[in-house]
Amino acid sequence: IGAGVVPFGRHKETPLSVLGARAIDAALADAGLSGDELGAAYVGTQWGGSMTGQRALKHTGLLGIPVVNVENA
Repeated sequence: IGAGVVPFGRHKETPLSVLGARAIDAALADAGLSGDELGAAYVGTQWGGSMTGQRALKHTGLLGIPVVNVENA
């Protein structure tokens, strides 16, 4: 329904979870949805570590939904 991306590059001063939260906010805006309309989240990373999606969602205030993390190295 919607997609969100942060600019590619080195973000040495910004934690991955904050970058993820920005992408989540952008995807919700693109879809015209609010966070309470989500039933689950699917988060893909490369070398993001465990629970990357949960950490990103915490920054957006979206808690209590299932999160599937997909790691690809």
